[in-house]
Amino acid sequence: MPIDYLQLETALRYGVSWAPRVIERGFAQVMAVDSWRSWTVASWLRVAHSGSWTSELYYFRRTADGDLSELSSGGVSGPDWPEEGWSPSVGLCELELYSPAPFTYAREADDELHDTELVVRQGYAGRGVRAIAFEGREARTIRTSRDIGAFVVCSPDSDWTLTPLGPNGEPVGRPTTVEAIER
Repeated sequence: MPIDYLQLETALRYGVSWAPRVIERGFAQVMAVDSWRSWTVASWLRVAHSGSWTSELYYFRRTADGDLSELSSGGVSGPDWPEEGWSPSVGLCELELYSPAPFTYAREADDELHDTELVVRQGYAGRGVRAIAFEGREARTIRTSRDIGAFVVCSPDSDWTLTPLGPNGEPVGRPTTVEAIER
């Protein structure tokens, strides 16, 4: 089942408003989105009633007229989603990153960013985290989906610092450092 583009556009415009704390069979939703300049990445999870599941990242580039152009997608799948459902086991006010090998996707060739590689990481934030302060080449705030705390980050390859933020934008946990990919 491919990503739901209406759900994606809504998530890009307003953020991923909610995903249940426990993901049960029969679930299909955009879990998290992030954009950096003209690039957008969306995390999509689908769990069939039979228990088969697919978790994918979709990569887009915004065209000059504002539309999203899908560039690629990829992910993992499996046959046996737990009958009782699943939820991330992340501590209070902590961050847990998945995709242990950062995924380098694209090179943006323009005057400002010649041969810049885009790196994507995804993960979950514990209860008490409403957003993440991102510091890399540029600083910005990344929203997490309410309840389950899913997030995805896309940025040029460099050292990053991710700091969990509470409901009022205050730091609530230890920063996590992600080092640039060694060549």
